[in-house]
Amino acid sequence: MLTRASTLASNIDALFNFIFWTSAVSFVLIVSALLFFTFWYHRHRKAEEGTTYIEGHGPTEFVVATVLFIWGMVIFAWGWIDYRKIIHAPSDVIEINVIGRQWKWSFEYPNGIKTSDELVVPLGQNVKLLLSSADVIHSFYIPEFRLKQDVVPGSYTTLWFNAIQEGTFQVFCAEYCGFDHSQMFAKIKVVKPKLFERWLREWKQPGGESTEPGVEAAPIVTRGKKLYADKGCNACHSETGQKSVGPTPLGAFGKESELADGSKVKMDENYIRESMMEPQAKVVKGFPPVMPSFKGQLTDEDVNAIVAYVKSLGDDEQAKLKKQSQVVQKPKTESLAEKGKKIFEELSCNTCHSIDGEPGVGPALLGLYGSSRKFVDGSVKAADEEYVKDSVLNPEKHVVEGFENTMPSYKHELSPEELKALLDYLKGL
Repeated sequence: MLTRASTLASNIDALFNFIFWTSAVSFVLIVSALLFFTFWYHRHRKAEEGTTYIEGHGPTEFVVATVLFIWGMVIFAWGWIDYRKIIHAPSDVIEINVIGRQWKWSFEYPNGIKTSDELVVPLGQNVKLLLSSADVIHSFYIPEFRLKQDVVPGSYTTLWFNAIQEGTFQVFCAEYCGFDHSQMFAKIKVVKPKLFERWLREWKQPGGESTEPGVEAAPIVTRGKKLYADKGCNACHSETGQKSVGPTPLGAFGKESELADGSKVKMDENYIRESMMEPQAKVVKGFPPVMPSFKGQLTDEDVNAIVAYVKSLGDDEQAKLKKQSQVVQKPKTESLAEKGKKIFEELSCNTCHSIDGEPGVGPALLGLYGSSRKFVDGSVKAADEEYVKDSVLNPEKHVVEGFENTMPSYKHELSPEELKALLDYLKGL
């Protein structure tokens, strides 16, 4: 059986196993009964009498029907409970936009980072995917997570998960979408939270250009705000709550609005999208149907950015921003680990020792502290502070099995303060 790599996987497997084994037992019982009746009650060639006539038995039929009904309802209730868990994401999620197009997957993070065919997520944290399609119907399927969700053009669907196992997991398109459907793959890379934070800070574009210190990719909400102004949305829809030609989005996300026909609709991602593309479909009561359509004027990325900005004006997001603004901002001081990282890079330690677990000239440093190390002389030692310190100052003392004794000593190049900072950085890996 495939690895269970998400919190929901065990629930899905439990239901599957229940259905499989109860069906298997039923199959054996039915086939056994069939064989029994076939041989016990078959008509003998030389028999003078006919086959014994068997009448129905009401109580037996009632019991069988009741058992089957209860069995079916147990499966229904069990499935419904798990389904609700799948469709209702927790509030504390990292929301990532996903766009499916023939024949690739694109991902955009809240801070503006965009990747293609690779989704990097933190271990043990809730992640919500907001899925849309740029062309035809696709289906986002992660076998190890036991999750699948259709991706429909002109609409949003959602999928959330909490990965419980590090590693790389395959994503498939499970809905036939054209010529290269079978090649529409992506990877989900699950890493430790600290490594995920580092990846967000040091992310490199496919061309190799890294985001410079202090310079971030434009956050999706920032781009959405700019588009909101550039497209003239703020001329009719006030961001400050004032009444204008159209309803204000301030505090509206997640709430119900009454429409001109008397019905009510909840403002979610699909409502915002539909209001941009088909503004006359659902007109809020008290406002004239004068908004033009932006169909064909916005890319899928633009729509996602505007939706993210409108969502940021909701009460929940505004409360978060208000709380953050009330926190006294202290001047940022460089931490010991940050100093250690600078020293690590200045000494070119990363030339031989990777920090992402990949093999190099020397042992990888990811997860070093507290791990067990085997040396060329056959001895084994825990990688504690003393070992790490010795490896920097006296590298020939403990040479890890499988590696050459080529590392120079930094005994006379590091002050006690610098050594302490470097150790603190290595511990954090």
